[in-house]
Amino acid sequence: ACTFTLAILWAAAAGAQNLALNAPVIDGSGAWNTNAATVFPATAGTPDNAQGYGLVRVTDGNLTDTSQVSFWLGRQNDPTEYFVIDLGSSVNVQSLGLINTHNGSNNDRGTRDFQVRGSNSLADITGVTSSAPVILSSQLTATQGSNGDTMLFTDIFNANNGFDTGNYQYLRFESQSGSYNANVGLNEIQAFSTVGSANIAGGKPVVDGSGA
Repeated sequence: ACTFTLAILWAAAAGAQNLALNAPVIDGSGAWNTNAATVFPATAGTPDNAQGYGLVRVTDGNLTDTSQVSFWLGRQNDPTEYFVIDLGSSVNVQSLGLINTHNGSNNDRGTRDFQVRGSNSLADITGVTSSAPVILSSQLTATQGSNGDTMLFTDIFNANNGFDTGNYQYLRFESQSGSYNANVGLNEIQAFSTVGSANIAGGKPVVDGSGA
């Protein structure tokens, strides 16, 4: 069995309720190998999920990176994709968890630069462009692994590292660049009413191990 040691470990809020779990995706730019989605809220049967990489994957609670099962991929060669989730009512959000994808064993798609907008107004946050305020602008940890790999980083953002906490019903994720190329995606978006801790292991070196 292979063992390894990380230079620094990370922790999120243990046992915190994910307010975004199974939240409907009510708007978005589309998904890989399909045109822009035309039916919302996105579910397993709507057009954006025809190839299994649809928007419904970002709130399904499946945190593995299993192809066509657990992550969303944006449209081909378009780094500026987006989606909007509905938390059901205006809730206090103190931290966000974002889990990047690496497209299963392909290790060729994922998001680098991104921003998140938050609002309680449906009109402000939906559509190709949004006037809702930006509440987070940052980068995601790039990951690699095999198909179904469970070793995925959760990047946690709170008031200490750029997240504008507040009461929001709608959250809009906007990718701005890819981890590897112009193709983007995301495994999961999470929202918590607790602060949580930032992922301080992302990108840190492995300083010891048994081999590979």
